[in-house]
Amino acid sequence: MASGASYVAATRQEPHNLMSTQTPAVPRGLHHNDVALLWGCSVRTILRLIHSGELEAARIGRKTYIVSQVDAAEFYARRSAGLSAIGTSKNGGRPWGG
Repeated sequence: MASGASYVAATRQEPHNLMSTQTPAVPRGLHHNDVALLWGCSVRTILRLIHSGELEAARIGRKTYIVSQVDAAEFYARRSAGLSAIGTSKNGGRPWGG
């Protein structure tokens, strides 16, 4: 007869992970304050971009917006590409007007 520890190890099964087989990965979101901090601009600038429709975000509650990391990266890349085609900018190289 097998010892207790080896019996447990031999009969243990890994739990089935339903999340990895049935649902696609959901992109993580960033609070609008975090986007402003990462981009080095004001929170008001981020809110202006969200309200104008230039930056997609989901509204959570009355005053909170969540920006998907994918949307934030795409917006940043679009704006950065537009500025590099023009040349240097007077706003320190930031791809927004803040």
